[in-house]
Amino acid sequence: MGHKPRPRLEGYWPMPTLAQYGDPRVSDGFGRTKRKGKGHLGVDIMYRRQQRGDWDRPTSSPWYTCPKDTTVHAMATGDVFAVDERPNGYAIKIDHGYPFVTVYRHVFDPCVEVGEAIVAGEPIGLVGYDERNPRPLRHLHFELWDYRRPGIKSRRNLSVDPGPYLRQLEYLR
Repeated sequence: MGHKPRPRLEGYWPMPTLAQYGDPRVSDGFGRTKRKGKGHLGVDIMYRRQQRGDWDRPTSSPWYTCPKDTTVHAMATGDVFAVDERPNGYAIKIDHGYPFVTVYRHVFDPCVEVGEAIVAGEPIGLVGYDERNPRPLRHLHFELWDYRRPGIKSRRNLSVDPGPYLRQLEYLR
């Protein structure tokens, strides 16, 4: 029985390379148990610090950072089908054609609207944070949904690890 190849998503990482910090990195992976025992349904993306930072500020992390006004970009070409305001920023959902949808959470100042066609790498908003978190670290929570998955079409069932797909993508320079 042959191995079925993973469909490709052509595009870019959802955050740009920054001169001061380099390429964006996954700072918190898929599936890790989070608050209330639930698995992490996406990945968190930030920038790796060049040197270990401090815990002084309530919004700091010793290993990762994300500057204010960092832009979020569409990973791949598609159509915006949701821009939902939430207590932890906006959730922007982009349909890339069957079977993929990308979800960008903790977005501030969205610059896209429902129904808008978007090109890979186009800005969609600014990186924000989850205000419910006791240490509101600015980061992008990024999810990839795969509609080929059997069962109920819920966020928990559709979410797949975006890591293997991110590894295929280029960085925005």
